[in-house]
Amino acid sequence: MIKAIKAMVDAALTDSSNARIIITDHAHTLLLMLEYIYLGHYNVRDTLELPTGLVYGKDHSAVSHIRVHAFGKKYKVSGLAALALEKLRCSESYIAAEDFVDVLRVAYQYSAEETGDVRTDLLAVALARFDDLAASQVILTQLAEFEELRDFAAQLLPHVSKFAAVRLSKSDGQNARLEKLLMERSKQLEVATAKIAELESASSLDPAQSEASETGMLRGLVQVLKTGLQNYQTQFYGSEAKIQRLNLQISGGEGEIQNLQTQVLELRKLAASLVQEREEAREKLREAQGKLRNAQGKLHKDAVDAADAANASIVANDVIDLVERVDHCRHCGEPQDWSMEWDGSDRAGPTGLTFRCGDCTTRHW
Repeated sequence: MIKAIKAMVDAALTDSSNARIIITDHAHTLLLMLEYIYLGHYNVRDTLELPTGLVYGKDHSAVSHIRVHAFGKKYKVSGLAALALEKLRCSESYIAAEDFVDVLRVAYQYSAEETGDVRTDLLAVALARFDDLAASQVILTQLAEFEELRDFAAQLLPHVSKFAAVRLSKSDGQNARLEKLLMERSKQLEVATAKIAELESASSLDPAQSEASETGMLRGLVQVLKTGLQNYQTQFYGSEAKIQRLNLQISGGEGEIQNLQTQVLELRKLAASLVQEREEAREKLREAQGKLRNAQGKLHKDAVDAADAANASIVANDVIDLVERVDHCRHCGEPQDWSMEWDGSDRAGPTGLTFRCGDCTTRHW
């Protein structure tokens, strides 16, 4: 079994040039990847230790799925990456609102190439459950604290104002319904009060028991209406207080949004400036390389010319020396009538030249 696992790992973790890929990443995630390579699937168990300081509790199998997905992308195990993304999307990987930012940070610990799909899914989750996330006061406060989440914040910003407007419109509609009901109860109270006054006036002229009883019943009705009116007034004022709190939250959120937008603009300006500086540096480097090549070519040409001149000087000196030393052929005694030849031996000196007598063909060095 060990040999089989080793063969599978060797096949999965060897690149196109037969170079071995050395893994130094998260050990727990590596075990899950080996489980997939051998069995074709993997399971995140409750006993597995979760990252300390990032996510707490057993509800966060999403963290393991995110890491496994990143491993699949990084080491080009495409089936593993697809399976991890599928597990992340299932209902068992539900992420509580108070832990959403911590899970999000795990996704942004890896490169966009490794967790791009995961980031897109988490943005969709944030938009679908925006009311729950905003109610926990996590998103707008913590996104500004972590530099690695600024890209996610920039994607979320255009949707924040839209959700706030919808929520405010819902509160306004509820407030309008309460106000309408309050006016209806006020009118009923006015009618009942007028009826009581009319009956009391009539009872002073004819104090019959039945009319007194009717007056008592109407008084009770008025009291009930007053109590109901007070309850509706309490609800109305409570709704106004909620609207005021919501407006304060929206104002605070808008301030944080403006701060995030300012940071995004500054980052974009900085990125553009860095790109421009990089292009300028590349252009200067190309110019310097061109000048260096020209200088090297000139130096090479000068060196060749100097070597040729030195060789010519040596040849000329050897010829002059040979002519000055030998006036007559040492064999036949005839004066100089010689031809120059290449000898190449040590006796011929540095130039390798020798003279051959035109009469007896004897060579002279």
